[in-house]
Amino acid sequence: MIDLFLSRERIEELRAGVESRDHRLVILADDDDPVLARVVMRGGDPDEFLSDVREALRDGEEGAEHYVVFEPVAIEPRPEPEAEGNGNDHAESVAGTDEIENFVEAGAHLTRSFLVLSVLSGVLASAALLRDSPAVLVGSMVIAPLFRPLALAGVAVLLGQPRRALRALAWLGLSLGLAAGAGLLVTWATPDRSVTGLIESRTGTSPFDLVVALAAGIAMAYAIVKKDSLTMVGIVVAASLMPVAAALGVTAAVGRPDLVGGALFTLASNVCGILLGLIVGLRVEELRASFRHADRARELTRQSLVVGSGLALLLLAIGVWTYIRGSGDARARNELLTAVAAQEGVAGALQLHDGMPVILVEGGAREDVEAWAAEYYPDLKVLFLPVEGSGEER
Repeated sequence: MIDLFLSRERIEELRAGVESRDHRLVILADDDDPVLARVVMRGGDPDEFLSDVREALRDGEEGAEHYVVFEPVAIEPRPEPEAEGNGNDHAESVAGTDEIENFVEAGAHLTRSFLVLSVLSGVLASAALLRDSPAVLVGSMVIAPLFRPLALAGVAVLLGQPRRALRALAWLGLSLGLAAGAGLLVTWATPDRSVTGLIESRTGTSPFDLVVALAAGIAMAYAIVKKDSLTMVGIVVAASLMPVAAALGVTAAVGRPDLVGGALFTLASNVCGILLGLIVGLRVEELRASFRHADRARELTRQSLVVGSGLALLLLAIGVWTYIRGSGDARARNELLTAVAAQEGVAGALQLHDGMPVILVEGGAREDVEAWAAEYYPDLKVLFLPVEGSGEER
């Protein structure tokens, strides 16, 4: 409990902040001004709460600092001090608001190390995509400096600091842009620019990417608050962003606008999902701003959740529609390749790396096979290749 002598106006200002923390404010004496009030705390750190009260009282009319705040003489029951080496490895450590803010701010500045790691991570990711090497791709995720900017953006929203959130997003965009630029340059310098399976897997428009990103964002919030597995969660977050950014540069260099669009969609889905999951996770873990910024923090959090949820739903709808359409096209291509083998004059059929069916036809049967394909599979793009000559695409 904390007893305070404050003016009636100050009491009403304090009441909103007290109730937002699920505490209780009781008026003990209101016969005169100032009023004697008591704050009954239902949990949390009394020192942190008292620090917020003092900050709120210092901000405002002249003379506010002369009000008297009575701190509790004792808190019962007192937690027993944990003996060293008692073997209790299951105790959970929770970071305070100031500790979280200092942690994410310390590593979210634009430094030479940040720029160098962004470029190197993009180079490694691009080389891994072009060589179809998952091991090298994992290495690019390990050194990617994306955890701190993302963490600062989410924490700044919950603490009502829009400028810091925008600054963090700018650093994030710069890092991803450097990775995409590295992918462009590495691809131009590579003789073999074929599209590998790793590239295709990161340039699709699947709704599952958004779900994975949401889970990564929630895990990130838990790791920040509980100070647990920060490195591993950072790798998971980087796995959703850095390879996709590199794939954006690679596909632009090889001249595949369809894959560039897929990479942009995947990157937008992952960034949106991670930030939305991070904000929701931090809110659930009750990361809160001080009384001074409480109203602004609530409004900024509400706006971020509304905009983020709307964008996530839009991306999810596009992803689902594209996935359903792509699945239908894949089934139709498989049916075509199976059925065309029975047509007269067909010497063979195969499927290119990008999914386009190729039908090998004898010269005299080309028109009949084309007419058959146009009748039964009018929406498919098919390449007809005469056995004795050059190909013609329908």
